[in-house]
Amino acid sequence: MIEAWSHRDYRGFTLMAPDERDAVVAEWRRVGGAALEIGTFQGVAAGVFADAMPDNRLVCLDTFEANHDAIATWLANQRPNATLIVGDADTLERLMPPRQFRLILVDGGHDYDACLCDVDVALRHALDRPGSILVHDYTCQCFAGIRRACLELLGVPTTIVNTLAIYRLPAIAPDEKETT
Repeated sequence: MIEAWSHRDYRGFTLMAPDERDAVVAEWRRVGGAALEIGTFQGVAAGVFADAMPDNRLVCLDTFEANHDAIATWLANQRPNATLIVGDADTLERLMPPRQFRLILVDGGHDYDACLCDVDVALRHALDRPGSILVHDYTCQCFAGIRRACLELLGVPTTIVNTLAIYRLPAIAPDEKETT
C-alpha cells in the first residue's frame, strides 16, 4: 500500500516513508558530495535531505507534468543548498557537466521507459563513481517497470529498505569504458 506522509517542517506531503528517507540521508552521509533527486514532487523529501546535509548541494529535477501546483509547494520547501531544475533527464544531460553527483535518487516516471531513461542518464552521465543510485518504489508491484529497468541497467540492488533499492557502485576501473 502506498501512503502519503506529511512532515511538520514542510508544506505538502511525500510518498516516501520515513525509513526510506532515513536510508537516503544515511547513504548520502556515507558517500558525501553533491546529490541529485530525479522526481521531487512537492519537495518535502528534498527538504528533509537538504536539512540533513546543509553543507552539501542538492539538485532536484522534475517535469511537474502531473501537478503544476507542486512547483509552488516545492519553492516553499526550498532550502539554501537545494536547486530546482524543471525538465526531464535529457534536460539534465544538456545542462549539467558529467559526473557531478555522488548520490542519485531516482523517483521520477514510474513506467518502464521513463525509469529506464532516468537510470540510464544517472548511470551514464550524472553519477560520480564511486557513488550510489537509489531507486524509490522498486518493490511496488504496481510499478513493475521500475524493477525491470533497474535489473536491466543496474542488476540486483546492494540492499533494499522498504520500497527503496540502494545500488552502491564502485569506482570506474581504468579499463572500463566511460561514456557521457
